[in-house]
Amino acid sequence: MIASPGPALDTPSLVAKVKASVVNITVESSPKAQDAAMSPFEFFRRNGPGGRAPDVQKRHALGSGFLVDDEARVLTNAHVVAGADKVRVKLADEREFDARVLGKTSRSSSA
Repeated sequence: MIASPGPALDTPSLVAKVKASVVNITVESSPKAQDAAMSPFEFFRRNGPGGRAPDVQKRHALGSGFLVDDEARVLTNAHVVAGADKVRVKLADEREFDARVLGKTSRSSSA
């Protein structure tokens, strides 16, 4: 038996229903020591006579998530907030808030 197709997806109505719960996530993190592998030439340039350590540049990343309750908890993928030093959430109405990671799970890759 072949299933009949369901009703056509009404994308504008769907977007209107869920838009307020979708958020933009901005993450700032510092590069980790293992990320900063360098050649011996670069090591001596930085650490030899007259050398100086490079300025540590923050990394920025973007992701999305959605509000899951009235307590303003957000669900996103764990990789979005992995290694985050600072997390900001921007709502559909353009308001922005500092956020913190409450937990992560590798089983579902959620945070």
